[in-house]
Parts: sequence; C-alpha cells; structure tokens
Amino acid sequence: MQYKTEIHLHTKMHGDRGFSDPDELVRLHKDAGYSTIIVTDHYSADNLGKIDGSWDEKMDYLVGGFKKALAAGEKIGLNVLLGTELTLVTTQSDYLIYGINEAFMRENPNLHCLNLRELVDVVNKNGWLAIQAHPFRLAMQLVPPELGWPIETWNGGTEPEANEEAERYAREHNLIGLATSDYHEPADLGLGAILTDVEITNIEQFIEIVRARKFTNIHKDRVGNKGY
Repeated sequence: MQYKTEIHLHTKMHGDRGFSDPDELVRLHKDAGYSTIIVTDHYSADNLGKIDGSWDEKMDYLVGGFKKALAAGEKIGLNVLLGTELTLVTTQSDYLIYGINEAFMRENPNLHCLNLRELVDVVNKNGWLAIQAHPFRLAMQLVPPELGWPIETWNGGTEPEANEEAERYAREHNLIGLATSDYHEPADLGLGAILTDVEITNIEQFIEIVRARKFTNIHKDRVGNKGY
C-alpha cells in the first residue's frame, strides 16, 4: 500500500487567494484517497498587510486556516500538518518552509523581510526543509543550486512549459524534485502529489522522507491552466 500526500495547499481562511473552506478541502482530500495534507498558506507582505493589528493578530490570521483544517482532519482521519509559503520581499520569490511552527513565527516577526542568505541561515540553524516553489514561473529568482534545496518540478498552478524546465533543471543539478497541486480550489485536487510507502504523520518524518528521496511523484495536467 502507498500513501498519498499533498504538500502545497492553501485555505480560504488566510485570504482571497484560497477558495476552499478548510472543512471542504479536508473532506475532498480524504474522499480522494489522501492520507496527509500540508497547509502552506501565504506568509507574505501582501497577505499579512490585510490585517491592521498586532503581530499576534496577524499570526492568528495566518494559521487560522490550518487550525480549522486540523480540527476537521482529526474528525475524519486525515493528517493535517503545518508549513508555509514564504515570499521574501527582497526576491519576490516563494519558498515552501517545513519544520517551522506557530510559536517560532509568533516569536520571530517579519521573516518575509529577510534576504535569501539570512533565510538560508535560519533554515539551516533550525533543521527545516525549504523547497523552491514553482521556480520557473515568471519573475522567480532561483536559489543557487549549490545549496541543494529541493524544487517543485511539477506545480499544478504553473504552465506546463515552466514545469518541464524545472524538471530539466533538477536533473542537471541533481536536485530533489517534488510534485504538488498548489491547491487553491476543488479544480486543483489531484494535480500533483507524492506517494510514500509509509503514512506521513508529522513534519519531521516528511522532511526525512524527502531528503532520503523515498517518495514517488504523481501528477496530471489541468484543463485551462490558469497559473497562480
């Protein structure tokens, strides 16, 4: 038996870029045979700027979708884990961060204002996993390949040509490549995922599996790809 996991997913709770209510997306993924989803709502200047309040109020907003999805998942037997899609002001590029937790985000404000070298240092110091999201989407700045960061080689919200370029780049530099749906709405369900021989139940396990390349990518094209 293999287990299916979505590692790049957004909820309606964190802003207008996510269109599925957390309860709905949990049910849809459970019904579609997923064992685990990782909620990666947008940690960005634009998204945080929607809340005119304290840093804690901004964090309440950022993790609100995850918490609602977590509660829904516990009721129906779907693992719901926390990550984030961090957009650096300095690069205007997106990085999926795994291992970060709510307490760290509350105690260390404005991670989106770091430069790339500072982000690398924080990721390494804390033992997190960082994955470059949709690296060949327009205007993305590539992380230097010598850092060895994995990249999305299939992103359900990205044009097929950009995904093909990401596949070639990963092979050229021997980088780990992952498939994701970049889920925002029900039409995105199943566009990309990873399969594993064991059920992923926590982020540390997920990080270990990715680093060991003990997963298989699956994906499919969408009709009318809109490119988030």
